Amino acid sequence: MAIAGGAGSLSASGKAAWSAAKSSIKGGAGMAVAFTVGVDCMTWWGDYSQGKKDFTDLAVTIGIDLVKAGIVAAVASATVALVAAISAAAIGFSVPILAIAIGTAVALVIIGYGVDLLFNTLDVNGKITKEIREAGQILELKNRKDYDGTYSTSLWRIAEMGAGF
Repeated sequence: MAIAGGAGSLSASGKAAWSAAKSSIKGGAGMAVAFTVGVDCMTWWGDYSQGKKDFTDLAVTIGIDLVKAGIVAAVASATVALVAAISAAAIGFSVPILAIAIGTAVALVIIGYGVDLLFNTLDVNGKITKEIREAGQILELKNRKDYDGTYSTSLWRIAEMGAGF
């Protein structure tokens, strides 16, 4: 329960949040992230086999999933710790572990949906994918002697960088 580890102590809240973010890719939470990555791969493969996606799309999607998992874990940990510490200070005794566990689960769901909504609203995936593709085009353009057409004209591309040339 790294996510609720700092609950009830303001001094331990930051450490617990960092620990929760690191733990979000290990143990049980890591299995959930691995499941998400597996679903991403299956979805990507369906699109890739129809020519709709390339390797860049998969790499960006997996990277964003890992970042989101860390953000959700850290924010949920800090939120639960803060609420538990404020509650303990207000009522004069510590919050029962059952309340912390339920609060942690509720915080994870709410914050997870919030982070997904934010990333989708800002189109983080699309923007990062576009930047990576543009980086490939710039590389070919600025270093024509080394990269001229090497990638954009290749039949062995794994990502569509530089395909506009």
